[in-house]
Amino acid sequence: MPYVELNQLEADDETEKLALAAVDAITRLVAERHTLRADLTTKERELTRLREGFVLVRNSYRKLANELVAQLQLFERLEKEETRASGGAELHWLRTEPRD
Repeated sequence: MPYVELNQLEADDETEKLALAAVDAITRLVAERHTLRADLTTKERELTRLREGFVLVRNSYRKLANELVAQLQLFERLEKEETRASGGAELHWLRTEPRD
């Protein structure tokens, strides 16, 4: 009978060790999950900040491009008016096509 009790005690001890190891593993997994969630939150904030910055840069370039187009159109209109006023002499230095 003492032999059976000894085996039972050893089995109980082994079960307790396994249970403690499982608790430790679960605790580590929960801590890792919290760390990963915190990292994800940080990365989502950074991504949002980068997107907002990208939108600002894109909008600035669009505005700049629109202003450039408007200035080129104004320049072209003024050039045409000057050509009419001066009797046919044109400014060709900005044109890419060859003029005779």
